Formats: sequence, C-alpha cells, structure tokens
Amino acid sequence: NDMQARIAGFDAERMRTLAAVGHDLRTPITSLRIRAEMLDEAEAAPIIRTLDEMTVMAEGLIAYAKGIQDAETVQPVDLTDLLDRLCRERGAAFSGEGRLAVDGKPVALGRVFSNLIDNAIRYGGSATVFLGQRDGEAVVSVSDDGPGIPAERLESMFEPFVRGEESRSAQTGGAGLGLSIARSLVLAHGGSLRLENRTPRGLCATVTLPLRKP
Repeated sequence: NDMQARIAGFDAERMRTLAAVGHDLRTPITSLRIRAEMLDEAEAAPIIRTLDEMTVMAEGLIAYAKGIQDAETVQPVDLTDLLDRLCRERGAAFSGEGRLAVDGKPVALGRVFSNLIDNAIRYGGSATVFLGQRDGEAVVSVSDDGPGIPAERLESMFEPFVRGEESRSAQTGGAGLGLSIARSLVLAHGGSLRLENRTPRGLCATVTLPLRKP
C-alpha cells in the first residue's frame, strides 16, 4: 500500500545516507591512524584502539546499507525448506505446521533467519525454530534458553550498533548490526520482527511474513 511504499522509500534514502557517511569516515580515520603511529607506542596504543573501533563502525555502516539495498529478485520462497536447511546446518531443532511459502528474496530471508538462529545458539546455547501460520501470515519463532534481555531494552536491540547485555554478548565481537539488518529486511517484505523474553528464562524472536497467495 501507499504507506508501505513511503516507508520503503524513506528506508532506501536512509541507507544511501548511511553508506555515504561510512565511506566519508574512512579517509579521516586512516589519516589519524597514520599520525598516531608516529607517536610513542604507549601514547599511540589507546588512540589506535579507538580508531580501530571507529573503523569497525564505519565498515559496519557500509555493510548495513549494502545489506538492505542488495538487488535480488522476488520469487516464491518455501519457508519450510529454507528453515529446515538452516536448522540442519546449525544443529537447531525445527518443527512446523505443514508446507508454507511466501513471496520474497530467498537470500535476504536466509540472512534474516540465519542471524536469528545463530544469535540463539551463541547466546542461549541452542535454538528451537517453529513455523506456523495465523491470519494469512507465516509466523516463525526462534527461541533460546539464554539469559534474555531486560524488557526495557528489547526494542532498542534493533537500533544500529546496539548490543545485548554483557551476559548475552561477552566476547562475541561484531558491531551490533545483525538485528537492525534483519528487521529492515523483514519490513521490506511487508512483515514484522519482535523480541520477547520467555518464562522462566530465554528469548524468543518472532517473524511474521505475508503468506504467498494461491
């Protein structure tokens, strides 16, 4: 509809801006690093560490924008096959309500679900994936038994460069862009992605996508 088209246009412009900012940051960061390397080692070390972090962020911006803008043809995607394959590759548990398909970009959707399953395994030790349907939508849940995330921080996890609590992110690296990219890709497919804590512990990521019409 018109609202979705406007949102998609806004997101595309935002991605172009982010990519431009990332590219523009490369030159001054490189210049500062060259200057820092001329200093004594003790003085240079903390400066270089900071510049390395800035480089990761700049490259992350470019990768983030590229990930959303990648050209790929929309086609029928068998979610049952896709999720079954991803789970088998990662040793995750998968179950579903029959065979469900959507119209989408298979590589992009694979990237979304790979990220969610990998996160569940990384932070929770294992992943349980379920595929169902509700009100004309495919519903995919990816659950783990990890420490979860404070309720007040759940929505902020989708912001670029935001990472989870130390208990969920210690020593995992990365720039904190996976969930941002995943949600943007899902929104581009007309769907939704949300996080919620499980009881007594764990996190569940739920993706909804419009089912393919017969």
